[in-house]
Amino acid sequence: MKKILTDIMRFTDQLEQILKQEFETLEQQDFDQLMALTSQKQKLVEQLDTLEKQRQQLSAGHESFKDYLQQQAEAKDLRKQWNIIRQKLQQCREQNEINGRLLQKKQQLSGEMLDLLSGKQNNAPATYEADGTQQKSGSILGDTQA
Repeated sequence: MKKILTDIMRFTDQLEQILKQEFETLEQQDFDQLMALTSQKQKLVEQLDTLEKQRQQLSAGHESFKDYLQQQAEAKDLRKQWNIIRQKLQQCREQNEINGRLLQKKQQLSGEMLDLLSGKQNNAPATYEADGTQQKSGSILGDTQA
């Protein structure tokens, strides 16, 4: 069990670093780097999932993982390590949520800019024709042609 928890800790540390890099990459809008980080993040999550299944198998037959740990010779060290892992995983979840909100905001802004440039504005200001009829404004570029 100690090896499994040590591996979980190592991969969790790596995931935490990837998530911090992902945030910086999103701020810088470096989408090539973002794709590479996403791939690395996915691999780490898969490795953590495999280790979690192994952890659950080893502790099967006990009411909880806490009960399992109490029966181990190195219970105190394992409990301490498990608590650190849980805290780090919570930090990873929170950072992932922050990154997700930032990505969503970036996508929304990009969509709004595309709509603005292509004339698909829902809130376009009204303009008036020469005869006084109201017309929604189209593209920010108007009827300009190259």
